[in-house]
Amino acid sequence: MILIQILGIKDYRQTVNLKKNTQEALKALHLDVEVEEIWEVEDLIHFKISGIPALIVNGRVAFQKVVPDVDDLIKLFQATLFKKTKLSDMKRILFPTDFSAASKNALEFTRNWAKDFGADIKVIHCYSLAFDPNQPVIVEPIEAHQAAVAERLQRFVQLPPADKDVYTSAGVAVETEAILGFPVEEIIRIADDEKFDLVVMSTIGEHGMLDKLFGSVSSSVSLKTSCPVLLIPDGISFKRFSNVLYATHQDTLDTEHILQAASLTEHFHADLHFVHVQEESEAALAIEEFVFDTLFREKFPDIAVNFSEVQSPSVMEGLLSYAREHAVDLLVFVNQQRSFWEKLLHKSATRQMALHSKLPMLVLHTK
Repeated sequence: MILIQILGIKDYRQTVNLKKNTQEALKALHLDVEVEEIWEVEDLIHFKISGIPALIVNGRVAFQKVVPDVDDLIKLFQATLFKKTKLSDMKRILFPTDFSAASKNALEFTRNWAKDFGADIKVIHCYSLAFDPNQPVIVEPIEAHQAAVAERLQRFVQLPPADKDVYTSAGVAVETEAILGFPVEEIIRIADDEKFDLVVMSTIGEHGMLDKLFGSVSSSVSLKTSCPVLLIPDGISFKRFSNVLYATHQDTLDTEHILQAASLTEHFHADLHFVHVQEESEAALAIEEFVFDTLFREKFPDIAVNFSEVQSPSVMEGLLSYAREHAVDLLVFVNQQRSFWEKLLHKSATRQMALHSKLPMLVLHTK
């Protein structure tokens, strides 16, 4: 998230120009960011500035006593974004498990992914205590239950028993933790509080079904967390991707997410496909100029980029059809306000196609 504040005197010409240029730069980058204006003297004295107007970005003074032009502001905002969005720099991965066979497969995928990126993994299991409906007390002592879950978690991860919860396996550091609480809430809390770079989850639960994708743990986490989420279908083995599909929509056309997808694509030396599925009542979406401008400005000239518009009555069906024809091995979706991803998950046809799809799905978020 970018926090932008303009400090100055209300209606003062330079302050007005600074706000105007700031808003034009944000618009050029397709960033929906609110600009806070601070005029009161008692508020201004809390900032360490030597003059006005001043531009504060994420609590730090970016410019003061000068009005930067729009191009300078674009470069500033891109630099602020890009430091946070390089998925190729990920170092910490959170892996929640329900001990299912599908989750076991997803863990092996995650180990190989972590090794490829030089990242560490934290494997967690969220559990609740057993209750007897006829007795208003816990049946099993908390300590014993916690110990039993922790031991099962270590067996699941196939790590040797020890007096610590962090191990190194095949060059990847693996940490385990059993957590008392509701899975969705705890996963989101840990991902955000401990600042993980990626959450990896299986799309199939312990009952061997998708658990009604919208409303299941994996889909709920993919909708609510601010951390990127990688959803792994059962039976998928890790391989370095060759073709990455970025599902485009008006809600997904912004610099931050394009740069995230580009950094990941560059890491795998893959091709990046921007695909827009045009439903019957929808107008065409022009994205080529914006994407090329973004990638070349951020020095991604070596990525092979493809643009396609697909006609289909179903967005997911159109995307999967394109993926089959072009050997796509990773689907990228974006979740933010007016969420394209959330709208897809609400449709029953999408749930069925996601169940039968054998492609990993990466969900990106606006932080």
